[in-house]
Amino acid sequence: MKTFFLIWSLSAYYFVQKEPSLNGVWVSVDDKKATIIFKGQKYYSLYDTDTVRTGSFKRSVRSCDAKYMNSTQKADFILLISKLDETCFEITGLSNSTLAYRHTNSGKLHVFQRK
Repeated sequence: MKTFFLIWSLSAYYFVQKEPSLNGVWVSVDDKKATIIFKGQKYYSLYDTDTVRTGSFKRSVRSCDAKYMNSTQKADFILLISKLDETCFEITGLSNSTLAYRHTNSGKLHVFQRK
């Protein structure tokens, strides 16, 4: 029984530690010049070598767009906050190599590969 508990504990620790992170450089699969970088609680949206937008971001299980999903439903959301506005996205997929998120207002899906 002790061996089972030890193996179970190590497995649980491994899976918790291996959850994919947003941190890193992500390149759009549709346009290789479009890049988004997440670092700590900051994000940087780049096109070619120009910074398009920068700001902070928040991840939440509650929708940051009340028109998109009611507050009792849970999913994985990211709110990008710039000096200009706040933009809400639902994360539809996140792995060590791929990030996909849907703009809640327009429904447009954005897919990126980790660089």
